[in-house]
Amino acid sequence: MGLFAELLRELFAENRNKVQILHKSTNNKVVRRNIVPLWQEKNWIKKQNRLIGYYRTRYGAYKGEIVEPYRGSFQFLIFDPPSCLTRHSHFACFIPKKRGIYEVHFSTKARTPDEGILAIEKILIESHQKR
Repeated sequence: MGLFAELLRELFAENRNKVQILHKSTNNKVVRRNIVPLWQEKNWIKKQNRLIGYYRTRYGAYKGEIVEPYRGSFQFLIFDPPSCLTRHSHFACFIPKKRGIYEVHFSTKARTPDEGILAIEKILIESHQKR
């Protein structure tokens, strides 16, 4: 199973978005939390069919762009990624487009910008840890 598929399975486990509230005098109640998209939490900016922001790790922030050419399809770009990325097993998924700009391809297509952001940030973290 690929890295992206494993990440998706972990992120979207059945009870991931449930919060249990326990009261001494009542039964357990399960409520859903208000879910704000990750791209908004990480201050990505929406401009027409694009999101512009940074893939953030404790090792640095790397400019990125997510393009939605048509509804439900996303292209993930990263600008000037770190050189340590070349040693990662998924470096082949980073396709050079223009000088310093790479498009990221996934074996399992990202269904949301959040899925792609998380997967790319995980790869960036792993790249730095393999130094």
